[in-house]
Amino acid sequence: MKYINADISEEDLEEFFPFYRDYYRDISDYTRFHDAIDRFIWLIRYRYSDKEAMKSKKYRLDLLFQQYIKEHRIKPEDLKKNLIGKVYSNEKFTYFLQQGWYNELATAFPFIDDPMNLSTNLVSSNSNWKVDLFPSWYIIKSYYAVYSFHNAFVFTNSNNINTFQHRKPTNHFNNALLKKFTNKLIYYPFNLSDPIIENAGYLRGVNKKEWGYMYSKYPRNPSQSFYDVENDYLNDLKMVRNELKCTAPATIIDLLYLFRVWANYIGNDTVVNLRSGGLLLFLERNLYSLIFFFGGLCELLAIGFLGEDEFLKVFKKFYESFIHEKKDLYENWFYIPLINRIRIYEHLGLVSKLPNEIKPPNKDLLKLY
Repeated sequence: MKYINADISEEDLEEFFPFYRDYYRDISDYTRFHDAIDRFIWLIRYRYSDKEAMKSKKYRLDLLFQQYIKEHRIKPEDLKKNLIGKVYSNEKFTYFLQQGWYNELATAFPFIDDPMNLSTNLVSSNSNWKVDLFPSWYIIKSYYAVYSFHNAFVFTNSNNINTFQHRKPTNHFNNALLKKFTNKLIYYPFNLSDPIIENAGYLRGVNKKEWGYMYSKYPRNPSQSFYDVENDYLNDLKMVRNELKCTAPATIIDLLYLFRVWANYIGNDTVVNLRSGGLLLFLERNLYSLIFFFGGLCELLAIGFLGEDEFLKVFKKFYESFIHEKKDLYENWFYIPLINRIRIYEHLGLVSKLPNEIKPPNKDLLKLY
């Protein structure tokens, strides 16, 4: 079976490379992407969880995101002062922010029952059907959501990057801006790369004693510690960079790019044969969490870059024209990731108040602390 035409043009080679080779066909290639993303999400759990969460394995996405903001003392005014370049584009930044919101909603809908649950015990429900039936599309939509938010970063320091060729803005950011954004907005593990821009201990920022105890062993391989998971993830990035043959550092966005191309052009026969539950349950949770964090990082930057008033104006326009006008979204708005993050920003004092049009939820899935 020929998966991609052997006569692929030079212009398309970037899109398909390295997936025109015959050996990208089986479950082992799916699992290498699945496992790398799973390791990344575990690094988030390890880094931003307290002892009790590690012992109980009852992790929550909303609490991890809040801890990320609080521990790093992220303030929008500081982001504006430290990260915005001399050349930028408010218009293009806003376009990709809104595109990210749209793509995130397209990925998240129909909403699952317990979207903040990141525990090690996930239970399948009828709401997981979108991943069970169309896993390749879930992978593809997840990449595009993250890619949109990631593109917005670029336009805080540029006004003319070509975003039609996906590798161009990604390579530009990783080459020119990753170090600038590191430990100002992009903290561990989002700042891990190959080659690594600083030693892992510096990027980590802390060494928790809990990482040495049995209860923090990696559930997928109980012989592995946090440090083993980190090392394996860095090796994942090394393979990504080698396969892409890029000169820029490789990060999580490059891993997602490869996964998207594989799912789009090569891996459909593999992923459609995955059984419900198990791998697909954790695939959905991991990709949802990645989008949630990237959306949050982009919004924190937007509050500083655009200013609170303009950011809330953009949010209200999106809410009124897209969410409020669509019954299935509006009646379930307490599930919408964007709205839950906005509520977190208000709780943490990063925005002064919610727009008046946003009503208290009739079903609250969010934990604030």
